[in-house]
Amino acid sequence: MAHTLRYGIALSGATVAVLVVDLLPNSDDAGPVVLLVLLATAFALGTLAPSLAWATGLALGMVPAAATFILLLVAPDRLHHLEPPGLPGAASLLVLCLPALLATYAGAGLRSITNRPGSGQER
Repeated sequence: MAHTLRYGIALSGATVAVLVVDLLPNSDDAGPVVLLVLLATAFALGTLAPSLAWATGLALGMVPAAATFILLLVAPDRLHHLEPPGLPGAASLLVLCLPALLATYAGAGLRSITNRPGSGQER
């Protein structure tokens, strides 16, 4: 129960972090910053809950696309430059699920390596 609660809080915090960075005022390096935060949080959550790496990667990878979909519906004037414009551009952000999945599985792999017998990190 405590592990599930910790994971839920961590996933919520990671989602908020990616969302906040994605919605900050746009600059020339906004895309790479969002990707960096996405990868770092996905890796950390992969080490926290390796068995949920697939769900974590998908959930975090969908955050920028979901935020863009919602902005298209609610406040299209706040939407930063999107290419292609409209729904196809928002849907193209779903490609971020792939690096998020890779990062969560990298974190899960690190956890499995450090938890092997003889590594001194058994829990």
